[in-house]
Amino acid sequence: MPRGGACCGRGAGRGPHRAHQIGRAPGHHVGDGAVEGERAPGQRPVGQARRASVVVDLEVADRPRPPADRVGDECDRARALGEDDLDVGQQFNNYYEETKFLAEVEVQTRRDQGMPTTIYRPSVVVGDSTTGQTQKYDGPYYALQLLLRQGRWAVMPTVGDPTLHRFNIVPSDFVIEAIATLSATDRSSGRVYNLADPRPLTVAELYATMADAVGCRMIPVPLPASLARFAIDHVPGVHSLLRIPSSTIAYLNHPTYYLTANQADLDDTGVACPPVESYMPTLVEFMRRNPDISAAAMQ
Repeated sequence: MPRGGACCGRGAGRGPHRAHQIGRAPGHHVGDGAVEGERAPGQRPVGQARRASVVVDLEVADRPRPPADRVGDECDRARALGEDDLDVGQQFNNYYEETKFLAEVEVQTRRDQGMPTTIYRPSVVVGDSTTGQTQKYDGPYYALQLLLRQGRWAVMPTVGDPTLHRFNIVPSDFVIEAIATLSATDRSSGRVYNLADPRPLTVAELYATMADAVGCRMIPVPLPASLARFAIDHVPGVHSLLRIPSSTIAYLNHPTYYLTANQADLDDTGVACPPVESYMPTLVEFMRRNPDISAAAMQ
């Protein structure tokens, strides 16, 4: 689950019209138990937040109700994650990821016991591809903010091999339209959908696309991941300069491959994930017009 966000939080800007339709779709429920992966000042201790996330996310499984549609995150970065994969011995970066995994385990158990269920797994969700609208700047937005704060030449720390690993992002309107469309069909019952970009960019390609949209020349500065985390957390001035949480480093040097075969159910519907290059300028323009949006969790 690269996250930083998903439709379940992490920067999703939901369009009011289609979101309203999803909420009223007969016999469907979109469950979301997002709890932030980082502990902010005043946030509940990890154990409390972990329990709260699972309880909220499992309401769909415990509540007697019509067929359920579940929105979760994808949790495996060690290998390609197919839509039939779930428990493959993966590890988690934080309790946000772990609780989403535990919730889906429960929902799939109830599905196997006969509860009609559809599961949607968005990758990292960014703003609307047509308006740029989003409710918070986190995840990939940290990199965009760093570029925007600099001039024509911009320094960008990189970890691992940015040409090897892919960072999968999807715009919120694609996720909303996909869920609305699939929820209205009988063929989605019992299926799992990886709502991810089927043609994700490598980290290097994503940074280059961001720099083009910002209008700057990026200068990559390679750093070992451990040194980058240490510097952000312990070297005075580094965090205030970069304004990037050290917890995001883990998402930049993992292989992230999501198989999206079941998106074939969207063929001939007009709903498809647009290429990142087509909407990145829109995200940047929204950020320029709305500089005061923060990375704080949505209320």
